Amino acid sequence: MIISDEVSRLKSKLIEDKAFFNSHPELGFNEHITADYISSTLISLGFSVKKNVAGTGVVGLLGQDQDKNKQCILFRADMDAVLMNPEDPSSVKHTCGHDAHMAILLGLARILSKNISDLKGMVKLVFQPGEEGLGGAELMIKQGVLDYPHVDKVFALHVWSELLEGEIGIQDGAIMASGDEFTIEVIGKSGHAALPEKCVDAIAIASQIITALQFIVSRNINPLETVVISIGTIFGGCNYNTICEKVTIKGTCRTYNNQIRQYISERIKNTSISIARCYGGDAIIDYRHKHPAVVNSNEEALMVSQLSETIVGSRNVIKNYKTMCTEDFSHYLQYSQGALVFIGCQGERYFPQHNPNYYVDESALLIGLELFYQITKKYLY
Repeated sequence: MIISDEVSRLKSKLIEDKAFFNSHPELGFNEHITADYISSTLISLGFSVKKNVAGTGVVGLLGQDQDKNKQCILFRADMDAVLMNPEDPSSVKHTCGHDAHMAILLGLARILSKNISDLKGMVKLVFQPGEEGLGGAELMIKQGVLDYPHVDKVFALHVWSELLEGEIGIQDGAIMASGDEFTIEVIGKSGHAALPEKCVDAIAIASQIITALQFIVSRNINPLETVVISIGTIFGGCNYNTICEKVTIKGTCRTYNNQIRQYISERIKNTSISIARCYGGDAIIDYRHKHPAVVNSNEEALMVSQLSETIVGSRNVIKNYKTMCTEDFSHYLQYSQGALVFIGCQGERYFPQHNPNYYVDESALLIGLELFYQITKKYLY
């Protein structure tokens, strides 16, 4: 691992910033303490700061006035923590690494603030609220984070427990899947369980729908494509001897191919309604297109891969890494060229993302900051 002196000197600050965020976890669009800490730090470093973007978001801008020969590079960090137990409002914790992301981005701010005069262009640091399924990226974009000044390139990283400490995962093209959600309400007719012929059994219909949905992937999608349709919850019924009138099914659909998303949504709707009506019932489907697949630009992914090799060595750069998890950074990549990269943080013991024991070591902080610093130097120094 090769870390520059500028980054190494910030090791204690990286740990300090991460510790602050870790001890003040806040849910999406409620990151008030987090936002105050970020904005005050950026202001003290000489950044032009805009607060309250998309509610609690913070945008810091540094560099020379942009003209046609100068670029504006955007780096994004997400701010929100995770609610570990829905029945316990106090169980909020940074178990997805967003505390590390913010610390790394503040580390980049500290380095750049010492070299403002050498900066040939502009750096925009975006601290985004509500990444955990709440649509924070879309709101930030709607409120102009890609404009004023116009952004030329966008970059983000994710500390990742599926990769070992010292490893970096990158892929040109799709690196993370789309993440859509759907709810199916199966409508039947209740009655006594001993008289099923007088009823329409929503549970029986729902079981047929769930089975049929799995055939969409195996029989309607090209086998060379990667698609997952998973049912997360099913709820219905009230008594052991009463035919159920309504069942609610909730699930998710994930794919790397953004063009397949619309087709799958139509198949889920048509399949569910057809089966329900075949058995005398009906179905109401709410399909929500949440986040598209994260698709890295080829040129930017190659550049990140090459820079990663200079930091951790070629054998520690996983160049065809991808995951079926989702990330709303995909929305930024719909408008600008750029890349998302994974920084390994799996230590001696493995704890997955969103596990209460999830932990990010200092080595991931240093590698992440070094990579962001090298990307900035590549474009703006």
